[in-house]
Amino acid sequence: MNANLPTRPFRFGFALVAGIGLIAAGLLLGLENIGIAVPDQVFRLWPLLLVCFGLARLTQRGPLQRGGHTLVFLGLFFLGLQFEPVKTLRYAPPLGLLWLGVIITLKALLPRPRTHADTAGQPASD
Repeated sequence: MNANLPTRPFRFGFALVAGIGLIAAGLLLGLENIGIAVPDQVFRLWPLLLVCFGLARLTQRGPLQRGGHTLVFLGLFFLGLQFEPVKTLRYAPPLGLLWLGVIITLKALLPRPRTHADTAGQPASD
């Protein structure tokens, strides 16, 4: 190997999860097309991809980002609809509101990191 090539640190993020998800989906569909039976339960677990995408966003952009939490919630919701639809439809709306309320409240209470835009108009301190 060339020692001059820069090395990048391993990053668990959206692109990695998306790539692995597409590889898995292509592999499963390819196996079906060539006649190898894939159990139906494997296809029922597609909402776990949403959960993985959401977790990847949370690790990449911070634990209080609503988009990542939304993906995790939707993945769990669709998964619940497949296994326990009545309970999911009964409990998901209040749990979703509670979950969203906790995230918004924590985001409002925790201090925000200062950015360059926050300090742009201020004189330099000595």
